[in-house]
Amino acid sequence: MDKLPPDAIVALQRGRLIEAIKIVRDSTGLDLKSAKEAVERYANQHPGQPDWQEGDWGRGEPESAAGMQGNGPASMPSAALTALAQGNKIEAIRLTRAATGLDLAAAKRLVDNHENPAVGNCGHLPSSMPSNPMAEPGRVPEGATSGCRSSSFCWSWRWRGCISAGRFEAMIVPQFWAEGRIQERVAGKQITVKRHGWSDDSPLAAQAHADQRTREAFDRIASGEKLDRRERKMSYNGADGVPIREEIVERQGDNVITRNGYGARCLNTPDVLFVDIDFDEPLTGSVFGFALVPALIAGIVGGWTAKTWVGGLIAVIVVFAVAYRIGLARKRGEASKNPAPEKRAAERIGRFMHQHPDWHLRVYRTPAGFRLLAMHDVFNPADMAVADCFQAMGVDKVYARMCRNQNCFRARLSAKPWRIGIGEHMRPQPGVWPVSPEKLPARDAWIARYEKAAEGHAACQYLESVGNSERVHPNALAVQELHDERTRAHSGLPIA
Repeated sequence: MDKLPPDAIVALQRGRLIEAIKIVRDSTGLDLKSAKEAVERYANQHPGQPDWQEGDWGRGEPESAAGMQGNGPASMPSAALTALAQGNKIEAIRLTRAATGLDLAAAKRLVDNHENPAVGNCGHLPSSMPSNPMAEPGRVPEGATSGCRSSSFCWSWRWRGCISAGRFEAMIVPQFWAEGRIQERVAGKQITVKRHGWSDDSPLAAQAHADQRTREAFDRIASGEKLDRRERKMSYNGADGVPIREEIVERQGDNVITRNGYGARCLNTPDVLFVDIDFDEPLTGSVFGFALVPALIAGIVGGWTAKTWVGGLIAVIVVFAVAYRIGLARKRGEASKNPAPEKRAAERIGRFMHQHPDWHLRVYRTPAGFRLLAMHDVFNPADMAVADCFQAMGVDKVYARMCRNQNCFRARLSAKPWRIGIGEHMRPQPGVWPVSPEKLPARDAWIARYEKAAEGHAACQYLESVGNSERVHPNALAVQELHDERTRAHSGLPIA
């Protein structure tokens, strides 16, 4: 094709190359390779476009001066250049930070650019990629997240891709979101269909995408296909819903801190592996049902033994109360006082490290178990190495599935509300982002109370490092520093 859709030309003029490819695919039905070639051909034929090269693919927009603070060799101190030439990347980053005052993420980008200028800020190339990394967004099952607080339909996504370098990451935390709605009569029956749309460009682009997805879904439903007519608002633990529907609190490079459905802050990272191991398997069903069965059994046995219904009733009440408290603790992910599950979890870690002596893991204690942070390398959430690790460690299946679906790893940074004396749920309920503007004051008031109470607690406590501690990947180091600071892992405060 010789011409691009007008929206794609605008995106290209603004330097949003990935967005231009996506628009071409959405408008023409071309596959990823053909769309990329069309955009490249147009850019080559129109030299008036902003300067770009292969290494620019996936940047989306130019790096700010604050993010780069100089892109050429002269911006790195000579000692750092020497360290990098000797293969000591960690030392090069440290020396760059000391000489320039840059934060860790910016210093790492600067060193990355010197190490491999052709790749630019694409960074580490993971060992595997999704089979269809730029799958048609309209086919993604449900989803929405956070971000702009000015509109009830304005949410948040961020995605990055480095196509020509052989890398694509899509941690699904969008910049803008919208909702589309179509209500029409088909064969005498009224059909109403709603779908969400998203964009990294603008609310208008998000609305256009929502309208496109809504029309596509409506046509399929009208033709007789069995599809949900509405996309429900579901939190992160909604299992199969993507993207993450949570308010974005802060961005640190490629890492995003969000506020989850019950109010805690969570770190989402595209390639740094977190492994949470619960000592007891969380309760997935009803707490009432969990307590009722043993209570009824106790009532039958108690009544038969005492030869009176009073004895059975007493047994029902006592056993139900005890079982309900146990079920509630398991539902909230709280560890029991039984030492056996903790011992088994420690043994699983030991066996895994015996089989993988080249790995470097930091071990933390959480209220309900252990948290592991891989320091030696970065991982694609779809990697088989990740799946094998999760299985060997006994990771919660919902967390494992969410990592794959949302292309990210996740760690809670602040206390759970009920562990710090806050029994009231975050307002409004359910705590799924976004909320309407008139309900924001109630939410903000709850958050202020929560954050004040959370100051006296840590989310986890650092225990030890195991494996090959000399292997440290710069991405993992940046995430580790952020994680340890925000969780107060070295503070000695009670963990919650």
